[in-house]
Amino acid sequence: MPKSQKTRSLPERLTALGLDPVGIQKVADMIDALLSIGAGEMDEVPEGIRRRLVEEEEAELSALDQLQDILDARRSQ
Repeated sequence: MPKSQKTRSLPERLTALGLDPVGIQKVADMIDALLSIGAGEMDEVPEGIRRRLVEEEEAELSALDQLQDILDARRSQ
């Protein structure tokens, strides 16, 4: 990647690549939300993104529970 590209934000680089503006905006919104969370400003995270993060966490926990059930079943055989 050229040095001039490294100083641009990820959404700017995605735009330069000609990617879908709607997708780029979703990426930018998620980056902003993660930066807000990292700064301890959870109140600044839009409700839609907050819901999406909760859904993803719940899916991850469900997958871990399912994996644990599989491991437990194999151990008991």
